[in-house]
Amino acid sequence: MSMRLFVSINLGEELNDYLAGVQGELEKVVGAIGCGGGGAVGAADSVVPSLRSGLRFALAGRKSGFHLTLFFLGEVPVEKVLDLQKELAAISFEPFKLKFKNRLGVFKGGGFGQGGGFIKAVFVDIDKNFNGYKSLLGLQKMITDCVGEFGFRDGRPFSPHITLARVGFYPREIAGDFEKVIFGVEVSDREFDVDAFYLMESELEAGGSRYSEVLKVVGR
Repeated sequence: MSMRLFVSINLGEELNDYLAGVQGELEKVVGAIGCGGGGAVGAADSVVPSLRSGLRFALAGRKSGFHLTLFFLGEVPVEKVLDLQKELAAISFEPFKLKFKNRLGVFKGGGFGQGGGFIKAVFVDIDKNFNGYKSLLGLQKMITDCVGEFGFRDGRPFSPHITLARVGFYPREIAGDFEKVIFGVEVSDREFDVDAFYLMESELEAGGSRYSEVLKVVGR
């Protein structure tokens, strides 16, 4: 047997409610594309249902669970979990603050040729110039070193973000308008405290993933 695990910074109730509101604004502006609401000129109304259905919102219907992933472990044999918890619990760090960047970010991949690409995910970015960012990198490295002792590796560079939506298909002809409205959604550059990190279990369900806390490690 195994557990699907990740290590994260979990956001409080106030920020969860705020980000759910940003999702709502994102859904509204995307829905306006092709409907005469400031979207693509001449875009067919028929593209709108496919565009809306192509957005899969993180935590749809729930106002809790937004998080910043520090390390995704994937499937972990249950016999390793207790030892993993002990090692993670031994990590010592001082609490710090982070801040949202005041615009949404996107991940792209494939398609559209040179300099382009389909948007695959929409997220709230973290301000890399804020003074707590170096502390975040230090904490993430300690966690990476810790789980590395158990054989877990991630060759990708750490890119801290908070996922709002994943994107499926959308027509090439509205790509420019799609990106324009996403970057037009306002995000408050809110500061927030990081005084703990969590080992979380992710269980896949029909409506998305359900998260549950396995371990909480408090800064000191």
